[in-house]
Amino acid sequence: MPKKADFYLLNTATPEAVNQFVCRLAEKAVRLGNHIYIACRNQEQLQFLDDLLYEFKPDSFLPHALVEESDGKAPIELGSGIHPHQPPAVVVNLSPVVYTETSRVIEIVPNASAEKHIARNKFREYKEVGFEMKTHSLEL
Repeated sequence: MPKKADFYLLNTATPEAVNQFVCRLAEKAVRLGNHIYIACRNQEQLQFLDDLLYEFKPDSFLPHALVEESDGKAPIELGSGIHPHQPPAVVVNLSPVVYTETSRVIEIVPNASAEKHIARNKFREYKEVGFEMKTHSLEL
């Protein structure tokens, strides 16, 4: 099974829109029965997403845990600089790090020049190690 990297090019750079999109992705992954790891850019983003996953939708809860506190059983794990205990099915990558030890990575690219520059470099790195590449443009 080939490794896949999906780059979601957003039409906005607002943190609110990015974080809402991440929650939608996490919800879909859980619904499909996948273990997902959300690699946060920093501790502030990690804490924000931790809180947002509790209240993302008024009628649902997305079960999750912080990697440093997790036993690896939660379908969603969040971390900042710490890798999950077990290789996740999907990594949603918000950090500047390239995650090649997974079979599927989702890169979120806000519409900001610095973020696009980082994403271009990551795209090249994933491609060089044999990932199957796809890009998706999104209007949020």
